[in-house]
Amino acid sequence: NSDGANANQHNEETDCIVCSAGKYSTITGRTNVCDQNCSVGMYINDTSNADQHDEETDCVVCSAGRYSNITGRTNDCEICSAGSYIIDAITASEHDEQTDCKICGAGRYSISPTTDCVVCSAGKYSSTSGRTNDCGLCVAGKYNSDSATVSLHDEETDCTVCSAGTYGDETGATSATGCTVCSAGRYSTATGRANYCDQRCSSGKYNSDTVDASKHDEESDCVVCSAGKYSTTTGRTNDCILCAAGKYLMANIIEGSG
Repeated sequence: NSDGANANQHNEETDCIVCSAGKYSTITGRTNVCDQNCSVGMYINDTSNADQHDEETDCVVCSAGRYSNITGRTNDCEICSAGSYIIDAITASEHDEQTDCKICGAGRYSISPTTDCVVCSAGKYSSTSGRTNDCGLCVAGKYNSDSATVSLHDEETDCTVCSAGTYGDETGATSATGCTVCSAGRYSTATGRANYCDQRCSSGKYNSDTVDASKHDEESDCVVCSAGKYSTTTGRTNDCILCAAGKYLMANIIEGSG
């Protein structure tokens, strides 16, 4: 009869069914499915071992980098979105809503949802939050030598301009050495120059220096040709042309006089 058939479902301990994933039960003699759900920020993925469903502490806190805002979760939690992270792996209240995922602020970026953000590399900056890869390059004519301080990478103005008398023709320069001194015969009064210096010493002058920016940062750095010499060309890189035999030119003669 039916009573005999049902008895076959009660004649050994293994007829008792383990609570389903995401649930537990602290009471004995239960007559229906387990209805105690793991709280938000926790889960149980087991489906076969009763000792993993017999108390609330069997619910496992979401792993680092994950969260869950639902109860009765049956597997590990949702991964924080790109550009955010959770380091904690033991406190459910640190995993129970999406806002527990901390967003990487300006000047930093995320390499993993389980670790803290990384400061932008030297030569780079970022004014935006939630960045998922290394930051934007300083433009040509600028550089950033820092690699450790967030506040030195969180806006474009953190990129230092190349000084007058120099230029920087590459993006992402990591030090002042990325700024090249103007070549001989040239100068620049502007800062942050992104290409070669285009201000030439005028005719009758020259500039032979190639290493000292302070000798290329204003027009007066161009030297008047020595006595007995002249130059009709601009951008001269060494002392001027000798006057021909039978002619002379005194020093410090005023330009335009004759």
